[in-house]
Amino acid sequence: MLTGNPDQATVDSIFAQYGVAPGTVNASSQVGFNDDGSLYAVTGGANLMDPTGRLFVDPVSGAVSEAIFNDRSIISPQERYTLYGKSDFEISPELTFYATGLYMDSTVVTSIGYPLNVPNLSAVPVTNPFISPDFATWLAARPNPNAPALLFKRFTETGRRVYDTNYETFQLVAGFKGEFGDGNYSWDAYYSHAETDITEDHPNSVLGSRVQALLDAADGGASVCEGGYNPFGRPNNSQACLNYISLPATNNYGTEQDVFEASVQGKLFSLPADDVRFALTATYREDSFFRDVDPLFTTGDVVSSPALISQPSKSIDVSEVAAELLVPLAKSANLGLGYRYSDYSHVGSVNAYKADLDFRPVESILLRGGFERAVRAPNFNEAFAPVSATAASIGPVPSAGDPCDAGSAERMNPAIAADLQDLCIAQGVPAAIYPSYTLGIVSVAGSFSGNENLDPEQADTITAGVVFTPELGGDVVQNLSVSLDYYSIEIEQAINLNGSGAAILGACFNRDGSNPTLNPNNENCQLISRNSATGIINDIRSTYINTGGFKTSGVDLILNGELHFADMPGYFKINTAMNFLDKFEIAATDGSPFVDYKNTIDASEFPPLSPLPDFKALTTFDYVTDQFSVGVRWRHVGSMDNRTAITNPAASDPGPDTYNVFDLVGNIQLNDSVKLGLGITNLSDKQPFILPPGNYVSGGQDQVGRAYYLRVSANF
Repeated sequence: MLTGNPDQATVDSIFAQYGVAPGTVNASSQVGFNDDGSLYAVTGGANLMDPTGRLFVDPVSGAVSEAIFNDRSIISPQERYTLYGKSDFEISPELTFYATGLYMDSTVVTSIGYPLNVPNLSAVPVTNPFISPDFATWLAARPNPNAPALLFKRFTETGRRVYDTNYETFQLVAGFKGEFGDGNYSWDAYYSHAETDITEDHPNSVLGSRVQALLDAADGGASVCEGGYNPFGRPNNSQACLNYISLPATNNYGTEQDVFEASVQGKLFSLPADDVRFALTATYREDSFFRDVDPLFTTGDVVSSPALISQPSKSIDVSEVAAELLVPLAKSANLGLGYRYSDYSHVGSVNAYKADLDFRPVESILLRGGFERAVRAPNFNEAFAPVSATAASIGPVPSAGDPCDAGSAERMNPAIAADLQDLCIAQGVPAAIYPSYTLGIVSVAGSFSGNENLDPEQADTITAGVVFTPELGGDVVQNLSVSLDYYSIEIEQAINLNGSGAAILGACFNRDGSNPTLNPNNENCQLISRNSATGIINDIRSTYINTGGFKTSGVDLILNGELHFADMPGYFKINTAMNFLDKFEIAATDGSPFVDYKNTIDASEFPPLSPLPDFKALTTFDYVTDQFSVGVRWRHVGSMDNRTAITNPAASDPGPDTYNVFDLVGNIQLNDSVKLGLGITNLSDKQPFILPPGNYVSGGQDQVGRAYYLRVSANF
């Protein structure tokens, strides 16, 4: 509950009834409500009684926080049915007609927690009949005793926001292919059409206007729904009232894609080493999208959601031509060249090209390397996605969370006290409540949309490697190969989100060095809006931008081999793939410095984003026979620092330790057409590391625990 401040004597008197010593609760603290109607202090948690364990006092900030991440699905349940068909018809030896068809129906169940009445808080008039005697005393002691109280509420009584999204997709491809010139040349031409219809069912969309109508009613809404609506604590409101404030809604989306493509390849001319071969391709592709939003969502009345916009069908198209050459420089050396020209309807024309070389000085050694300039235009979602609601995770104070919160690391830093106060007040935190302002939650309302002003991103990739395939001359070690490849990738104008809620707040408040003067006009600060009466964050706006870029480099090592022993019906097989990350540098904006995020993981989103361990490996040991195979798979991810060690080193959180998980995998060939696959993943039931504020680590760490699977495949 957010409201004006009563006098200290009244606060001490109220909390003395609960056995709380005078002066323990500051008069500037917000208050919340226990199930029995008694009050608790948001700052410090005095008299907090929560049998569910959802509410807890943060040991660092001292503020009451809410554990919300258990409300969300780690892995969204999905049910999918797929039908696929393929047909080839040989018209003549030189001409074949072919067609494929795909139909898929998939339903995904998404859980994003309980609705929260942001950005527009509910106002409770002092005449509301559900106000308890203690809270009435609190309200009467304010400078303006008749002013309504602002209610900050998570609607646990209406149920979690669990909604079904159904995807219905079909694709048809039809084309002709053939050969000419005595088989020296081949060609292919096809047309493809695909459609996806998306239906998003929201069974319990809480309407702020209906909540407010019940709060304003003199009888508490009893004349509208049975018993009226009690907003305090966790009361047993009638189903009639819950049905009144929470209505079902359905949003519909759709995409279509049409592709025409023709290609020809074959011999161009001969060189002493071999034939020079070519490939030419021409493509036209058109993508379209529409969104039909339920009227409930277009008004902005649904809590935890900004107003959504219906979008009539909008399309983008691209015309492309590409050419490739394979030039045999010698019997043991080949040069590959490629060029692509693309003309996009929304960003204009771009050019891409590549060159690669392979050389085999001896039979067992292959040297390879190349350079590629790739250009990627913004896709439909990045350029044109209409406004959508998001939950902006900002984490807990002090290391994350709202920097204006009294428990934040910024508020504890006297060197920036004056500038910080000016920035918070400029954003909308009232000066009167700034000294004790507490947010108390780790997730706020956000919004997301595309950006029609994006430029294409450009990537330069350099690779160099060696493949070693020795012939050892014995029967024990067979099919041994080792490959070692270095890569270096630099992306300019990289298209990426302007940041998570935590990242945008951090950039505005200089956690990453982006705003050293705490200037309210900083571009990141302009993405944050607050309620002018309470200071609570109303919205953090996310969109796609052209960032300064990425720079990454590293080494990939792959080893394959077999061990064959006499008098054994099968053989042992090993495969391991390792990655050694040298750097992963990011420049948030054009002109900003590159910061190396190697060996870090981001805990500010759910699930955590972009784990970047400096070493990871996937290794499989198998025993293989003609009838069956059995093996152990080893997943290894090196330890990482929490990314706050870079973005906010003064108050960083811990990161995950080295992680090892073993799986048991097997296959049985029942007969010529039926194969059985079975196994156990995460044999030891190893639990993932949990990053503050309660996120599970993704990217290599198992979030489900020990699981069993059985798979049957059949050929007809």
